[in-house]
Amino acid sequence: MKRLFTYPCLLIFLLSCQGDLDLFKKQPISECVGHSTYYVANQSDSPLSVRFVTTRQLGSKTDSTFRIQSQETVKIAEDAMFGYIPKPTDTFASLTLSGQRTGGQAVAYSQNPVSNTTWVKQKKNATDPDFGCYAVSYTLTITNADLK
Repeated sequence: MKRLFTYPCLLIFLLSCQGDLDLFKKQPISECVGHSTYYVANQSDSPLSVRFVTTRQLGSKTDSTFRIQSQETVKIAEDAMFGYIPKPTDTFASLTLSGQRTGGQAVAYSQNPVSNTTWVKQKKNATDPDFGCYAVSYTLTITNADLK
């Protein structure tokens, strides 16, 4: 008796979904994506290790795999959002640079929370607006004066 009721309900459900599936085949869903690439430019005299924690939206993950030699620029992360260009505060919760000191590594520079104003934004195309679906890069430049 249960099957007598279950099978017709299942059949009605599957047939009612048929039209919606055709709609997606004819009109793909597309939305623009803003993309940001983040760099740290070490203009100091010391090699630095980078450690950052991503925002809650990105899972609050910690990454400490980057070492930047003196006078070197390294890409540390990328981020993308639908309809919006991510800013450093959208990607990073905190960022710490450590340098070699007597007795081991010591924090030489820290942003907690991260500040957008310390990052230099560069558009992929100079004529692109400051919003929407475009690619930009952000560079944090560190000099001897910035280090503790």
